[in-house]
Amino acid sequence: MSQIKYHCPISKSPLVEVGDDFLAEFNSLIPTMNVSHRDGSQVSTSTDGLLYEKNQNILYPVSAGIPQLLPELSIPLEGLNIGKPVD
Repeated sequence: MSQIKYHCPISKSPLVEVGDDFLAEFNSLIPTMNVSHRDGSQVSTSTDGLLYEKNQNILYPVSAGIPQLLPELSIPLEGLNIGKPVD
């Protein structure tokens, strides 16, 4: 995925793929915390990857290798008590 550059559909800023440690920590929160998409629907399954937009402080899930770059499917980091998405 690193060869193709993705951009946030909201801000048009570049998206960065998060590291494996952050992804594992995020996925571990899904069954125990109320992790929600921007549209209010709950994230119910773990994701294969996450793309991070630093200005908006949001994540976009990657499912079966396909980034889900819809604004309503973005995941705000606010309220999630996890480390930095990227160093």
